[in-house]
Amino acid sequence: MILKKLTKLTLLLSSITLLTLIISLIPPSQTELNGASPTNFSTITYELDWDWGDAVLTSDGWFVTNDRGFQIHVQRGYLVNRSLELIECTGSDATGESITGRLRQTLAAQPAYAGHGGVHDTSRITAPLVESLTKPVAQAVETILVTAPNYCQLHYLVAPGIETARYLPHDVEMMGVTLWLEGDYLAPGTSTSVPFTIQTHLAWGEAVELMTSASESLDTLQRDNVALQITVRRDLASLFDGVDFEAMSDIEQAKTVLRSLTQNTDV
Repeated sequence: MILKKLTKLTLLLSSITLLTLIISLIPPSQTELNGASPTNFSTITYELDWDWGDAVLTSDGWFVTNDRGFQIHVQRGYLVNRSLELIECTGSDATGESITGRLRQTLAAQPAYAGHGGVHDTSRITAPLVESLTKPVAQAVETILVTAPNYCQLHYLVAPGIETARYLPHDVEMMGVTLWLEGDYLAPGTSTSVPFTIQTHLAWGEAVELMTSASESLDTLQRDNVALQITVRRDLASLFDGVDFEAMSDIEQAKTVLRSLTQNTDV
């Protein structure tokens, strides 16, 4: 009887020793080795807005005088915001040398259809958004979940509408169209209004430096567990700056408006 008990005890001790050996052979996780905590998440909420400046709201649209002296009355308009996407900080950003200048030269020199690079960041909005320019207002776009944010710039892209675009209008076909503006203008020194329509399928993009409020630093965009709101503000008063309805072709007018739209955007 005593011998049987000793045999069972020996087997039990052997099992415990074997289990301890197996556990000791399991390698520790990378998190345990580094002493790091699991990746945390941050939310980024995008909003589109307009700086009206000298532009004036009317009963049937809005009115502005451009830098060429044309008095412009917009009665209907739509814009496809194809993409909003944050750009990660690079080594050159850390040393004070901004890459925005190089991106701006590239994107302004010709239409930009894709994003700023071949691989999209997780901060990119999931679907394009069609915005009414008849009576422009601030508009919430989307809230995105990102990991380990480390952002210094935003890439803003307007491009032709696609099937997945949100808020496609019923009165104007925006599939394959980037920008639609219609109304009338009064040329300098004249008294007769002339109708106009600007319609284009061109795409245009711009990289914009991220600006924080006076109470925050750029480090806010490089931390986990923060909820950020990024407002992309375009300048409505300068939208038609550079446009000469009498001397420019339709395509030149469209390019000028797209260039003014994107280059006069801040975040």
